[in-house]
Amino acid sequence: MSSLVYSQVAINEDASDPEESAMLDIKSKHLGLLIPRMNFAEMYRVENPATGLLIFNTSANAFYFFDGKEWKNILHKEDDKLQIMNIKKMIHLTPHKAPREPKEGDVYMDEDTHKLRCWNGTEWKDFW
Repeated sequence: MSSLVYSQVAINEDASDPEESAMLDIKSKHLGLLIPRMNFAEMYRVENPATGLLIFNTSANAFYFFDGKEWKNILHKEDDKLQIMNIKKMIHLTPHKAPREPKEGDVYMDEDTHKLRCWNGTEWKDFW
């Protein structure tokens, strides 16, 4: 004997059934969907991320998804030539003051706290 189980979930305020083509149907007129939030260090510590996994990166203030091989900023296009540097051994950074005219993605080691900091386009954020 075999059985087929098919389930859909509706999360809403009006007790309506889910749309037929949706596995999960979320509906609200005054609440949103909150995606898991984490910084770069936490994002890279996700073990075996599923292809399509979505998070909000608090260091970059942007959504990132895992494409099956690497994490990508959801807003970057391939023609923007986004590059990721993988460091396999060691990198040495000399601590210093924050750059005066940072550009989004700039990273430095703070001379007072010795923390790595990244400019997200608006403010400096600690990597940890």
